[in-house]
Amino acid sequence: MHQEIRRPLVGDQPAIAAHGVITVPRRGISTIVGAAATAAGLLVSGWVMAPAADAASKPVSITTLAAKTVSNGSTVTVKPAYKASKGVKVRSASMHVQKASAVVARGARSVKLTPGTYRVTTSVSYSVRAKGSYGKAKTTTRTQTLRVVTPPPVMPGTVVSEAYRPAVRPTTPAPTAAPTPTPTPSAPAASIATTSAKCDSTSLRKADGTPWVCSFSDEFTGSKLDPAKWMAQKTETTGYRISNDCYVDSPDNIGVSNGVLSLTARKDAQTCKSPYGDYAAEYSAGMVSTWHAFDQTYGRYEIRAAFPKTTQPGLHSALWLYPKQESYGSWPLSGEIDIAEMYSQWSDRAIPYIHYGQKVDSRNPVTNNNCLIKDTSNFHTYTVEWTASELNIAYDGVTCVSHKINWLQTLLGAAPFDKPFIIALTQGLGLGGNALTSSTPTTGTTQVDYVRVWK
Repeated sequence: MHQEIRRPLVGDQPAIAAHGVITVPRRGISTIVGAAATAAGLLVSGWVMAPAADAASKPVSITTLAAKTVSNGSTVTVKPAYKASKGVKVRSASMHVQKASAVVARGARSVKLTPGTYRVTTSVSYSVRAKGSYGKAKTTTRTQTLRVVTPPPVMPGTVVSEAYRPAVRPTTPAPTAAPTPTPTPSAPAASIATTSAKCDSTSLRKADGTPWVCSFSDEFTGSKLDPAKWMAQKTETTGYRISNDCYVDSPDNIGVSNGVLSLTARKDAQTCKSPYGDYAAEYSAGMVSTWHAFDQTYGRYEIRAAFPKTTQPGLHSALWLYPKQESYGSWPLSGEIDIAEMYSQWSDRAIPYIHYGQKVDSRNPVTNNNCLIKDTSNFHTYTVEWTASELNIAYDGVTCVSHKINWLQTLLGAAPFDKPFIIALTQGLGLGGNALTSSTPTTGTTQVDYVRVWK
């Protein structure tokens, strides 16, 4: 995306901007001790008491553990979490924690964890009151997987207060009414001209003749977004926005049905909550990414998508890749690969953009405004093939951009495109020449039929 404003990471709020991704820090769960209708939470010392028994409910339910986010180099404290029904006296609660085969804690009331994946077994000892007295102690246990993750990198693009607002990103030049001839790129690998039949097919071949091997695939055949593959973003927890849009995790904006993922921007006036100050939003918007689920260095990425059907300005769609970590510095030094962006005012084309190096990016942007597509509201395939030396982007098998990675080669090899990137898919509002107007449709949806990746 272009036409956006970038910001640094402020405090401990994780954020992805530019086209953004997010994880949400979870607040601690408070212990409720005493004669409450339900005793919920964490054992600190002694017994957690609750009043008269509720025979219809389960005596003690151990709470599902949600992923926790910590900043780099920090830890998160985890304690036993549960709910006790009326008439249940909790005698003790503890945890057994393992990371792979290593035991981290035994019988612990709390434990500090660094980023990683853990196996947590929670044990709660309790007694149930019946006929005025408590019975024998019983124990319930539950074993779960807990992920402790670090926040995503800061991507450019979020509009925030002036205190954190650096220079505006380079904008994509507006397409001309009569497009100039498309530059002839260097010959890409043969498979760039081929559309896949399925991810595990061996028919797609690399330039050296070896087959591409499927490493990630989502055909969106279920009824909801797969949390093992995707993460939704909310402005409320990240501050991410492009224009007067508010990114939310709502079925009205992010949904899976009939074999497609739908990301929708819709007219939905509201006060949008943001860590950087609430603001009046005119539209809600949708975005997902593979942050903490999938990332890869090099490969073939193919996305079959259909963009909103309109010629009016105001909507912006993007299919793109962003570095898992900003190893070479803040945007654009660590790179960004915009496979396809669709500006609704110029809906007869998709626009790729390869960002890296501020001076190179502003003086000689790697893009092509003249890759015309017949009806972008129909499904088309958008593909990038990424090697250590070259990036090739094609639409429906027709090469749009072919770029050799060489500007910092003498210093950093294939930098910055030699590190893992994540996938992000966005539907929001536009800026600049494609800004929201009174004629902008009240809803605009990008549909994704599949996302397939090979290595």
